[in-house]
Amino acid sequence: MLEHIAKYWMTYACGLLAGGLGLLWKWAQGKFRRLSAMEQASKALLHDRLYRECRTFIARGQVDVEDLENTECLYTAYHALGGNGTGTELYRRVRRLPIAQPAPTGKED
Repeated sequence: MLEHIAKYWMTYACGLLAGGLGLLWKWAQGKFRRLSAMEQASKALLHDRLYRECRTFIARGQVDVEDLENTECLYTAYHALGGNGTGTELYRRVRRLPIAQPAPTGKED
């Protein structure tokens, strides 16, 4: 038996290596599918949030500096994930809105 194994060890080793590589390939494919699904989910959530924020500011007719910075962060991440032209157009409209003056706090320095 050992003589048989010694004689054909290369065949066995290649078979084990091929089997191991096959398992590794299946594992990697599953990880990439999951990563792709998570990327799509992130993009969908960013799109929804960007759309809602932009529509709110456009309806209001103005945006304050903090909201504009927050919208820019949302847009930058959304665009980096390959977001479509809808988000870009809404973001551009918000950037063209007048900047709202901050509400007085009642405190004087």
